[in-house]
Amino acid sequence: MSWHGFREDDLGRNMGAGVISDTFKINVTADQIVICTSMEAVPSGAMVQWWNGIYGTSIPFAYVGGASNLDSAPLDANGFPAMSGRESIESCFEAGGWEVAMLSETVPVLKMMDLR
Repeated sequence: MSWHGFREDDLGRNMGAGVISDTFKINVTADQIVICTSMEAVPSGAMVQWWNGIYGTSIPFAYVGGASNLDSAPLDANGFPAMSGRESIESCFEAGGWEVAMLSETVPVLKMMDLR
């Protein structure tokens, strides 16, 4: 399932396969990964849950909200925004900004897979 187009889908699946392969020291390829965005996520998750129930499989899946990692300002120790929304978005385009957002999206999914 594509994010915004086939190029983004390919990029997302390759990135996901790379992270899973590196983290778990297994060989996972892009054609073994399914990534979908908000609208598509609910029916895709329902399909996997249905499949698991009927066929007795345990295909892991997770719903992860990640857009806020890119457009929400980080909070300080008191729970208040540490910077403006604009500064937060601009920081994502600086070196490493998008990597932090991607890691904070990916780690919960990898942990879920690890626990299964």
